[in-house]
Amino acid sequence: MSESIDRIPPHNAEAERAVLGAILLEGAPALQKLGALEAGDFYFEAHRELFNTMVVMAAAGADVDVLTVSEELRRRDQMEFVGGPPRLALLLEQASILAHVQSYAAIVRQHATLRELIQTSTQIITQAFDAKDDAQLAVDQALGAMERLAKRAVVADSPFQAHQVAALIALDIPEPVFVVDKWISAEGLNFVVGDSEAYKSWFTLYLALCVAAGSPLFELFPVRQCPTLVISEENGIAEDRMRADKLCRGMGFDPASTPCYIASDSAFNFDVPAKCAALRAFVEAHGIRLIVIDSFVRVHRRKEQDAGEMNALYQDRMKPLIRGGVALVLLHHKRKAQQGAQPSTPNDNDDIRGSGDIRAASHAVLFLKSVGDGKVIVTHNKARSGGKKQDPYVFELHDVDTGGVELIHRGKPADVVDKTAAAKEAIKAWALERGPGLPFTREQLVAQFKGTYGWKVLNPALKELSDGGYPLKKDKVKGQRAPFYALVNTDAAEVGGLAAAEDDGDVPF
Repeated sequence: MSESIDRIPPHNAEAERAVLGAILLEGAPALQKLGALEAGDFYFEAHRELFNTMVVMAAAGADVDVLTVSEELRRRDQMEFVGGPPRLALLLEQASILAHVQSYAAIVRQHATLRELIQTSTQIITQAFDAKDDAQLAVDQALGAMERLAKRAVVADSPFQAHQVAALIALDIPEPVFVVDKWISAEGLNFVVGDSEAYKSWFTLYLALCVAAGSPLFELFPVRQCPTLVISEENGIAEDRMRADKLCRGMGFDPASTPCYIASDSAFNFDVPAKCAALRAFVEAHGIRLIVIDSFVRVHRRKEQDAGEMNALYQDRMKPLIRGGVALVLLHHKRKAQQGAQPSTPNDNDDIRGSGDIRAASHAVLFLKSVGDGKVIVTHNKARSGGKKQDPYVFELHDVDTGGVELIHRGKPADVVDKTAAAKEAIKAWALERGPGLPFTREQLVAQFKGTYGWKVLNPALKELSDGGYPLKKDKVKGQRAPFYALVNTDAAEVGGLAAAEDDGDVPF
């Protein structure tokens, strides 16, 4: 360590002089070729001051040449600091030609990165000495610092590129590859969204097993066989074991030859650098190409409503995995209804909890809605990167004689689901979720089930609820003119209510 500290930090004086001299000769055209080069990238303080002066002058629209720069340095009383007229003359003598200035700028930036690496490493060593017994904290801080340095180096050394439209069209772009045909891109972010009791965990574990075994999903959707990983932070190892065992028994998967891995209660978190590094190492070691995360809310520390934080999470943590050829499937939840607020979004599509940047980054979004009796409606609400929206379908989860569980494709919702019966269960579940006895208007009810059930289905469902042990109780709501009808079960436990439309008398039944 002492020998390293005594050494002169990496730098290239000739490259720095070549860049500065080129700017003095060529002005703005030379500055435009420098990319992300900054004043702090120069090793010599005089060079930093001179570069900063020329950048400020160019930003203000002033000409940049040896005369104007000399005058500006005198005005700022910095001429002697940068070495006076002899130094400017030397820079002109050693100036790079315009065609080569970008290469010299890259050399300056590379040496700056090496100096920053030395500084970062020194800080890591200091933190390691100070950490004492908290080794994990020291490791997290070190990985975080190195990750920031690596990202900065990549951005700085990558010039901005764009294709003219004809050149873009002429590019030979390979056809998109899918893990599940026309649904999950081999390099994409995907969401499975739904309410509780919609079998999201069962569905995605079944998906991971199918891909690992090379078995078509529901015997209909071809898959690209590859090793898979399920990061389960929601269910616990006993529950994960039970589900994996039942699915293998019911679907005929051989556990020993199915390269599907399950990490139960691993405390994985995208915001912990050590966890991300461990995940990447595992993915590379086992050739993982599909990762299911159950659930999204458990694996980050960011504000889901903050678009900036969600975008940073995607760009900094998820995208490196995706670019490495890994498909991500995240389990997530729908937005929770705010008490007293009028619904403003439909039941599907944009109804993912959190910022819109979550959905914007996704390649595919599937919504799961339970309709009772083990049946779930799957709605494919987004497709990109060559994907294609699938028609809504129903799958059923039920026990089999082998002690296992099957997931079976049952066809179109209209051919399988009794909409009135399904609407009854959905209304009861929604009313309970809102809170016992909390009234809701007809508009709220229709908006909640928009895209799934219309009023022609909801109205008879309410009548059957009333006739089948949930009579409607007419009452007044404080602060509202319209009466409401509370659904009350035979045990006198209120479930919810529906306000009458007072203006046209359009009330249920």
